[in-house]
Amino acid sequence: MSADYLYSSKQKNPSRKTCEEIIKNILNREFEQFGKNSHFKRASDFITYFESLYPASPSLTKQVQRAISSLQLPRDKNGFFLINQTESEYNIELQRQELLKNTEIRMISSAATISYAQ
Repeated sequence: MSADYLYSSKQKNPSRKTCEEIIKNILNREFEQFGKNSHFKRASDFITYFESLYPASPSLTKQVQRAISSLQLPRDKNGFFLINQTESEYNIELQRQELLKNTEIRMISSAATISYAQ
């Protein structure tokens, strides 16, 4: 797919599908550069970029909001969008982290009990 839709400056509002593709590209670049998303929490965080390509209007804002909603992106514990995981994958990762944390605490407790007993 060509990236021409990214450079169609100052034309009518993009379709929801186009907005979705642009948002995915933005989040993928963010992930490639920083390893995580630490800038985008809300649809309004994307508006500056869209307004550089299309005329600012309430309908543009609504279109971006619809695109964010339809993507159903999971969010991390700080509320930032995740592009590299599904909701279920993220929940599994959180469960694994919690289990690992609990296991480490039990192992440390056991080690401390054993060393005091000797």
